[in-house]
Amino acid sequence: MTILLNKEPSARFQNDIYCLPPDLLTAMFRKHNSDYIDLDIQRPHLIHNLIFAPVLYSGHWWMYVLDVKRRRFFVLDSKNRVSPSPDRTKIHKFGSNIIDQLIVYAGASSLLSRDSRTKQPSMSLFIRCVQVPIQLNDFDCGIYVMKYMELIDPKKLDEKKPYPIVNWTTKELQEFREEYIARILLSEKNLLRDEAIKAAKETVIHKPSAALQSPYVQFSTGDLKTT
Repeated sequence: MTILLNKEPSARFQNDIYCLPPDLLTAMFRKHNSDYIDLDIQRPHLIHNLIFAPVLYSGHWWMYVLDVKRRRFFVLDSKNRVSPSPDRTKIHKFGSNIIDQLIVYAGASSLLSRDSRTKQPSMSLFIRCVQVPIQLNDFDCGIYVMKYMELIDPKKLDEKKPYPIVNWTTKELQEFREEYIARILLSEKNLLRDEAIKAAKETVIHKPSAALQSPYVQFSTGDLKTT
């Protein structure tokens, strides 16, 4: 979904926002600890004003928003409107360091303030948790993150006020899920698209017999015989 949004022919995603593929942050979380810092600068590339970074950690999706100009780092979490634990706060600080390092690699200046004596980053980029719509179950976090990427206006992010958007109903979330599945499966970026379409066309779904469709028929898995 991040790839699709980055290719959207709109000023929002071409000029202001870049959605960071989640595998980058996930890989860094797995391979490095929170002290990882490397400030070597490579040649410059285009720096977006805003960076959206979805991340999957411990079976849960949330999203970071880095506002480069305002030097603000927001956490959009559909299960937690505040950091749920000191460990999660440390993870958020580590995530801000990783994203900051990526923009340094691209040629921009670090957003982290430095210790006046050692000149080393002090990890003081303030972490702000935003009051966004909250999921009502344990499995819709990914849908919420994709919807955040589509709809959130970073200019309206404020850690002191709820984000001005109404929560979605269960029906709406199911419609979002079906829409995203179709967009991802049919995208030209999906290397297995043609194979999946061909397989779908060749799949034959047999209609149940009249007896099995009867409302009076009841059976359990114990009635099924294997050959």
